[in-house]
Amino acid sequence: MKSKQLLFIFLYFLISQFPHSFVSAQEKKAEGANLPTIGFNYGPSYYYGNVKSTDVKQSFFQRTGKNFFIEQKISHPFSLSYHIFITKLYGDEMIGLNNLNFMSSIFTQSLRFHYNFYPLIRPENHKQKIIPYISVGIESVVFKSFGDLKDGQGRYYHYWNDHTIRDIPQTDSNAAAATIIKRDYVYETNLRDANLDGLGNYPQVAFSIPASAGVNVQLIAGLNVKLSADYHYCFTGLIDNISSAGTGYRKGADLNDRFLFVSLGLNYHFMSKGASTGQAPEIATLNNLPDTNLVKPVSKIPLEFRYADLNKDDVISLDEINKMIELYFEGDKNRTIEGIQRLIEYFFVQK
Repeated sequence: MKSKQLLFIFLYFLISQFPHSFVSAQEKKAEGANLPTIGFNYGPSYYYGNVKSTDVKQSFFQRTGKNFFIEQKISHPFSLSYHIFITKLYGDEMIGLNNLNFMSSIFTQSLRFHYNFYPLIRPENHKQKIIPYISVGIESVVFKSFGDLKDGQGRYYHYWNDHTIRDIPQTDSNAAAATIIKRDYVYETNLRDANLDGLGNYPQVAFSIPASAGVNVQLIAGLNVKLSADYHYCFTGLIDNISSAGTGYRKGADLNDRFLFVSLGLNYHFMSKGASTGQAPEIATLNNLPDTNLVKPVSKIPLEFRYADLNKDDVISLDEINKMIELYFEGDKNRTIEGIQRLIEYFFVQK
């Protein structure tokens, strides 16, 4: 659990550093705090590789994926996002009297760079409700592939030319005693462990390049519907367990695997006070300067988090969170992963 929290804190820290390099002080004053967007997308995934999907029987819901992301604006046209994507890929193809099939569980993490067509389209225009975008990034893909090679009783499938499946090959001398069986579509065989083509213990981790295009449609201030298509080009050809190392019907082309995720989802952009109405920050004048003779009120920040309010303005900012993260990585024993995580959670809910 601690390693997962550390990964989240590190990636959050990485993303939140970009605004300081690209967004000017004038933009910060005009737009308020540069807050992130979080979102979730849901939809079907489609595999492209050596094994075709012509005979896939799985339903729409069995083939769906889930994409969770946090996105940080770094300038008017550009933003950076971190994604976690989970799905299952299927392939099923008949080659003569032989069948190739697989199901692969996929887990990816990616960093992506987005462009929203500014200044052709201006997202800050409150009348602009539809914002298109394109993105590209780098991704790690973890996969684990299984095949449906036998039924629940352990009988291997043998495909006959009368379109039946039996427990004995058609060319076997005892073929007359064969029993008709049916596929159960339970993917029970770990294809790497089965070592069908002598590939051994090959890595089930690969790099990928995700490229996507889509639109954000505003429902209300800060809340958007997102339609997207994400194409993942993987630097491996073994998600389907078929390669040029195979023989006979298992011999495949030297192809890299790809998959497509078409999705619909929601995302929410956190906004500072007054940002949704376009109000400019209040400027101090002689009429609204605080009375220095009054006793300063007690901070509204919970006691647990007051140590992080470095400028004593009663607001935890991204800069202050970044400073706490820096102190943690510098070895400050008073800073813990759990404490920084709670501080980030408070940052999102503070008023």
